[in-house]
Amino acid sequence: MARGTVVKRASGKSRSWYAVYRLPNGKQKWEKAGPTKSEAERLLAARTEELFSGTFRELKQATFAEFAEKWLAEYARPRVKPSTYDGYERYLRSALIPAFGDYPLVALETGMIQEFIAKLLASGKSPKTANNFLVPLRKMLSDAVRWGYLTNNPAADVQRARVVHKEMKVLTPEQVRRFLAEAEPEYELLYRIAIFCGLRSGELLALQWGDIDWQRSQLCVNRSVWKKQITTPKSVRGIRRIDLGPQLLDALRAARPSKARPDDLIFTNREGTFTCPRNLVQRHFHPTLERAGLPRVRWHDLRHTFATLLIASGAHPKLIQYQLGHASIQTTLDRYGHLLPSMGQHQGARLEGMVGDDEQPGEASA
Repeated sequence: MARGTVVKRASGKSRSWYAVYRLPNGKQKWEKAGPTKSEAERLLAARTEELFSGTFRELKQATFAEFAEKWLAEYARPRVKPSTYDGYERYLRSALIPAFGDYPLVALETGMIQEFIAKLLASGKSPKTANNFLVPLRKMLSDAVRWGYLTNNPAADVQRARVVHKEMKVLTPEQVRRFLAEAEPEYELLYRIAIFCGLRSGELLALQWGDIDWQRSQLCVNRSVWKKQITTPKSVRGIRRIDLGPQLLDALRAARPSKARPDDLIFTNREGTFTCPRNLVQRHFHPTLERAGLPRVRWHDLRHTFATLLIASGAHPKLIQYQLGHASIQTTLDRYGHLLPSMGQHQGARLEGMVGDDEQPGEASA
């Protein structure tokens, strides 16, 4: 037993393999490895190396499913936005727990996770969807290291599926005019703000009359709505001010009820509460596109339209980032960089012009 061994144990109908070794204090340790002998042998080899090198530390024990429940309850639910928690829980319960739930957390390996991603792709999941499963998994296993359940994060080195970005769909200025001309009167202002301010749908539907800075002609974005719950914008930079054109400002003034309070919603349903995004799109947005003879773009494409209008107007990339509320300039450049004019074009000539050197190529210096 000096070097350890692997043992199979049965519990009811299930059988698991264990790595059995001795701790520095002489105590015998049984560590559950998984359903196969090879997994137990790999775990025993790793523990033997740790004991020999002096890097061994006794880890807390939990199956993947047990730790996932703990992580959802103790980290995700109290610390992330409801919409983020909903996504984390959905990815874990729909596929990750069914795939790894019975495995001890310490038995999880990078190769197993990479195989899981490959199976998702083979089942027809898009690369983007497959990558989405890695987001809560990497965070959860990172916390498992921090909480003393793992020595390293096996998801950290998993390669993401290659995503081929689809061509962005936007409305041209002429299409915007046709679209607004066909809009139902009660929704025209909402569409105008979506197109000329680039708000996400949750930010748009959470707007209150107090968010309009009439003196500075600006719209203050500081909240969002998800499933009728008020939340913060997507990122810290999502809290921002967006410049309003004079026509849009006049339209807001005309639409504002005389007795409107600062915390009254600008856009509501017939009951005076939050508008349902799905109903808005299906019952009003898509029919308006059809009446205008336009292709069926997504609601989010109005945000892309706003970005392309900013680019066409010559706006600096940092301004575009700020107006869109992107967390980093890299996000802006990744999505819209191909639409920006070539900032390096004729740069060599500009540099020479700044120095003012009139010497022609091939001429010798005095």
